[in-house]
Amino acid sequence: GVDGGAGVGVIAKTVDGGASWQKIPVDVGSTPTTIIRNVFAKSVDTVYATYHSYVDYGVCVSKDGGGTWSKLGYFTANAAYSGLFFKDTREGFVCGSGDIYQTKDGGNTWNTVFDYDGLDGVGLLFFTSNRVGYAYGCFIGDHGSFGGIVKTTDGGDVWAELPSMREAVTCLAGADVSVGYAL
Repeated sequence: GVDGGAGVGVIAKTVDGGASWQKIPVDVGSTPTTIIRNVFAKSVDTVYATYHSYVDYGVCVSKDGGGTWSKLGYFTANAAYSGLFFKDTREGFVCGSGDIYQTKDGGNTWNTVFDYDGLDGVGLLFFTSNRVGYAYGCFIGDHGSFGGIVKTTDGGDVWAELPSMREAVTCLAGADVSVGYAL
């Protein structure tokens, strides 16, 4: 979100089960962060976020529960990054402009592991195990909608579209290894 008129992106943090929330500014550099698109907490202290400022887009990390933030690596594409998932402190994934990027070195470098040839095909992702993950999304416009689901079974190195679902997917949840629901 954005903190009122300050123009600095914020996340909210609770330490009492949601009874109260503290706004935490996410500032990753010399230009204020204006929008936070997604947040992923790996632990109480390690939190990742996708951000957008006036000059760049990307992923940042806090290792002190949101007190300070640092930018992770360099992205070759200039896109609004959304979906975010880190398996551990070294291997993570982010979605941007329908593509999926992977890091294996803690965010220093990012490689494209899925290149969607449409507009905003996937935007969110999650893993159900260390090897199986899903990414999904959609584009809804004046002339229709499209999207779908992509899956990895090798831990995220290779992703493939699921031809059984080529619809605009706004939410995806897995009940177990065989049963899932898409909206």
